[in-house]
Formats: sequence, C-alpha cells, structure tokens
Amino acid sequence: MAFGVTPVACQGISLLTATPNRPGPARNLFRFRDQDCSHFMITNSWVVAQSRTGAFRCFDELFDELEVLLADADEDAWQVLVIGFIEDLHNLTVRLQDPSSRSDPDVFLSYLGTRTRAEWFGLINTYLKWGEQWPGRVVDK
Repeated sequence: MAFGVTPVACQGISLLTATPNRPGPARNLFRFRDQDCSHFMITNSWVVAQSRTGAFRCFDELFDELEVLLADADEDAWQVLVIGFIEDLHNLTVRLQDPSSRSDPDVFLSYLGTRTRAEWFGLINTYLKWGEQWPGRVVDK
C-alpha cells in the first residue's frame, strides 16, 4: 500500500500524517524511527513555546489531527503519537523541566479529543505510579 503525506500546517509547523492513497483504514502509519521522533520533538517544542505565550491559534487543527490518527493507530503509530508526541508535551512542560521553567500542562486539555484525553491521563497515571508528582489535573472530569 502506498502512503501519501498530508500536512496539517500552521506558521510553518506541521503534524505529518501518513494516509493511504486508497480508501480504507490508515494502518501501519508510522515506524518508530529517529526521523519520526525528531519531527515530533520539533513540533512539540513549537507547541509548548506557543502555549507559554498564549498563542493557541493552531491547536484545534493540530489536536484534531492527532485525534483522527489515534482512532486508527496500530502499535507503531501509537508509540509515535502517544510516546513521541503526548509524552513529549508532558516532558517539555513539566517532567524534564526544573520547577522555575515549568509551564501549566492543563492548557492543552480543552483541545484534546476523547482518545487523546484518555492517553493523556493514562500517561499521568503511569507517572504517579512511578512516584512522580504531577502539577496539573490527574483525572479527567
């Protein structure tokens, strides 16, 4: 099956999605490779920088695309989307930051769809089980 690339772009940043060039489910979207991870890290850095300045203009589009991808994600796609994107948002806002440079992770919650929210809070529950502190909401309301 051939895959095309559909960019969801805003101010030069895109969340790349691989989609089949024929009808049907978008399976095997990604393979967990360095280039996939580095693209998401660049996107995540931009998303977190935007959130810190209150520039949320593109977030609906980006997180809507994430929700669509999660709906049909196989294990490899899940790894890239959840560990490569959502967890990196956590890392860049809270987990890998010293307390003075942390930002509020909850600013993203209003943009998350049902599947994305489940993954978001699933990761937070994992951190709590590991004994980590989480400064934002720990359960979905």
